[in-house]
Amino acid sequence: MHAGLYTGVLAEYKRADIPYVPHITLGAFTREPARLAPGLAEARKMHLECSTLVDRLNLVKINAERTTLVWNKPFLLSG
Repeated sequence: MHAGLYTGVLAEYKRADIPYVPHITLGAFTREPARLAPGLAEARKMHLECSTLVDRLNLVKINAERTTLVWNKPFLLSG
């Protein structure tokens, strides 16, 4: 899913310099809100579908520049 997502209009945002860690990011378009609609339209065209089992969650806060982790709170989820 990660490789498929970073194609087309999102290709320029793929980071080859850091390893990918599966995660869900909320609010990633805060710096360029005008890019949200085109990015979402492109993603919908891909008909991406996935399923996963989530067994842990890390709530993190990052700085305004999105370069530094301010704090991290891990949660283990039970089934």
